[in-house]
Amino acid sequence: MTTAAHSFDVDAALDASGPSGLLVPPSSGLRSVASALLEGRTDYAEKNLRLLAADPTVDPAWRSIIEGRLMLALGRTADAGFRFAHAAALAFCDAFGLPGCADASPGDADGPQAGTDASQARACVTAPAGASGELRTSARADEAGVASKPAEYPEFSALKSLESSARPRHLRVAACAINFLGDACRRSDRPDEAVGHHLRAYTLWSRVGSRVERALAASNVGLDHDILDEPAAAVRWHEAATGLVRLPDDGGWDATPLAWATPPNLAEAGAPPTVTALLLARQRDTLARFARFDEALAVGQALCDHVTSLRPGGVEVLRCRLRRCDILRRKAERAERDDPAAARDLLHHCRSELLDLVEEFGAFGVRTQREQLESDEQLEFVERLLGVTELDGPHEFSTK
Repeated sequence: MTTAAHSFDVDAALDASGPSGLLVPPSSGLRSVASALLEGRTDYAEKNLRLLAADPTVDPAWRSIIEGRLMLALGRTADAGFRFAHAAALAFCDAFGLPGCADASPGDADGPQAGTDASQARACVTAPAGASGELRTSARADEAGVASKPAEYPEFSALKSLESSARPRHLRVAACAINFLGDACRRSDRPDEAVGHHLRAYTLWSRVGSRVERALAASNVGLDHDILDEPAAAVRWHEAATGLVRLPDDGGWDATPLAWATPPNLAEAGAPPTVTALLLARQRDTLARFARFDEALAVGQALCDHVTSLRPGGVEVLRCRLRRCDILRRKAERAERDDPAAARDLLHHCRSELLDLVEEFGAFGVRTQREQLESDEQLEFVERLLGVTELDGPHEFSTK
């Protein structure tokens, strides 16, 4: 399905007094469960969530968010979606002082049933993302394709009269839940719905959130467009995301830890240490996917420099270098027809880097077993390409 190229404001800044970083669960018990999910300890998380269900001091919206993350970790995306939608409705009710949501059960597919005001709150998260023509229409863009201000969505119109009295912290919680709802849709192979939810999260965070939160939502929109095979929109949103985590004073990068906001199971795959690292990695991979290799390598170098500044000598740096080798090899394969000599030079450079990586990953032992295998496989492939070059002529190589 082809969608509209949604617009955004790259340069809009929050007030100096605005929030910073990522909003985290206020309960130490919920933070403990979130940490367990990052470590893949779903049994511990499930047990402790049951204990917290009876704790009146635990915020119900946050509990539903963490329950949704547990459902994602267990692969139960539909259940996760219900809990994230429920959490958003609860947070909207709290934000605007609306009655009726607090006793609703998130297990019902129809979600919380409340009075008219609470139903309006729920409408903010349940309107079908692909069904609204207004939602799918982007704001007027300038010549560069970047809008002058964030898009507005009709689902919020019912609550605008209450906005002046809203509690910003609860709106940030609602945005967090809606952002995760988009993740659940994407995992359910519904990227067109996911982009709608991530746009809603971006709009809310543009009003009450931090630059880092806006950046996270913008990156999710870019990833949705990537999955929808819409390269222009994907690249623009990823650029917006990384622009928001670039520090305005010295041109450095924001160092907010990814922490509990890391998607479940990503820790096992080697999660980057900061939000900035995650966003740069996504931008790099999108550019590489659409064969924009030079740009991908430049972003990859920025990522490697950022991670090195935080964890010099860490395994995350090696993972950045391994991904760079993969992009170099793909660039060489693309260049072979027009400039075979340059392609061969790229392959030799790639081989030299992979030889180092095989040894360096090996020093980390079993922890990097997957990366060691990938390094070996890439090295074998590159050496086969170079071997064919030497045997069959100075300007040819083959992937057979």
